[in-house]
Amino acid sequence: GRIPPFNAKNTQRMGFKGGRGNRQQQITFDPAKETIDVFLQQNKPSQAKQSGAHWIEVKLRDRHEVQNLPALKSDWENLCSNAKGPQRRKITEDDIVNLARRYSHVEGRWMVFVSADAVDDAFAAVSKALLSGQLGTSVRVATSPDAQNSYIILVSTNDFTNQQDVQRVLQQLRTLGFGGTINYKAEIYTLLRISAGNPWGLRPCIYKSV
Repeated sequence: GRIPPFNAKNTQRMGFKGGRGNRQQQITFDPAKETIDVFLQQNKPSQAKQSGAHWIEVKLRDRHEVQNLPALKSDWENLCSNAKGPQRRKITEDDIVNLARRYSHVEGRWMVFVSADAVDDAFAAVSKALLSGQLGTSVRVATSPDAQNSYIILVSTNDFTNQQDVQRVLQQLRTLGFGGTINYKAEIYTLLRISAGNPWGLRPCIYKSV
């Protein structure tokens, strides 16, 4: 069935920190062990907090690990130093894109917030859509609600610079019934800890659909 549109105001909360470090504390679907219907029935987001996992995930493939993380961080630190130096070179979105491409870290995700009473059906819908080839590379849902009792669902795509594919996934989310404002964030912004209100005026949410 279609998912009732979530409250659009919830998407304005950008305090979410989806770092790579907590991925080990998650429940991941394994098609060799069970069907997706059994997995979803046994791992409902609204009931999974007691399991101790932070996330529930369905994926088509493993994520790409960052190529040479120390070098990436070194290049980023050099950019930051130059931005503070005598010539004060401005850091731009193109700089971030170039870093992402150089180190093969170009994944990103649409971030949608759904109410507690809709999260189980919403996650089931995106999970099945993913496995049928309608979305991107993975879907994840938090097992704990935020202060407004909403759950975040991350719908990942392979390459945030591929705007056609990013837009295609968005349209599929709309078709599934997700309404309101939805923001898209490239993972490299999370890795480099570039958040809203940063000194360079960069927008961590590089795409926005209203």
